[in-house]
Amino acid sequence: MGWDPVILQKALDTCGLETNGDVTKCAALLPYYDTDAATACREQELVVNEDIGILKGLTKLPGCKQDTQ
Repeated sequence: MGWDPVILQKALDTCGLETNGDVTKCAALLPYYDTDAATACREQELVVNEDIGILKGLTKLPGCKQDTQ
């Protein structure tokens, strides 16, 4: 994942219940967060509108190209 194990261990050791599960309140991780809303990472939207089996089983693998002839 690219995280330094020492930093992650420090976060585990120092960020407990006081952060209520909000890792952005963990002092050990604060230097790694982009707090500027203009440049902060955002969740990516779906790239392809395709059934990937979340709601029901698949009849073919996602991305499968079938001949239309």
